[in-house]
Amino acid sequence: MKKYLIIFLILVAGGILYFYSPFGESENIVTSDKNKFVSISGKAFIKDGKPFYPVTINYIVAMQTDRKNLWPCPAKSYNTIFEKFSAPTKDACKTELLADMQLIKEMGFNSVRIIGIGDAGVDDDQTGELYIRASIGNEKDTTIMLSNNEIYAQYFNAVEELLQIMDSVDLKGILLSRVMIDVKNI
Repeated sequence: MKKYLIIFLILVAGGILYFYSPFGESENIVTSDKNKFVSISGKAFIKDGKPFYPVTINYIVAMQTDRKNLWPCPAKSYNTIFEKFSAPTKDACKTELLADMQLIKEMGFNSVRIIGIGDAGVDDDQTGELYIRASIGNEKDTTIMLSNNEIYAQYFNAVEELLQIMDSVDLKGILLSRVMIDVKNI
């Protein structure tokens, strides 16, 4: 079990690095892209060569699916998108996420701790494979096994879409992955 959790965390980190890596780009673009990230220098956070003071809020992001594709969506507990649509589309979820991120930025936050989208479980009783939970429409939840490269790519694409939405309003993201209580050996 421990190795599957470690593999999953490595894959998440690798996916994020892959999507934001500067392969094939010119030297000038690489330099400017590095400035988009917050780093640590001594005892301070630095962004664009200046001190950065994180003002952070938690936000729950769920996965939505139509049984073919995965995409990020505000959590059902926020309820606004699910009041409008019985089966929220990818575009509707993206619009709602963008509106929420704009509101968060307008409220004075500069970073968001993303909860939910990084939560994976281990299928202990059967294969030990990793899985994520996603909603099908407004009524049904499902478990999606992360069992092949295509599903991993869909998952990482969904995470990338969320990060791009956040970046479009100049918010920094902190992806949280929690330790599952039912996983005993970590």
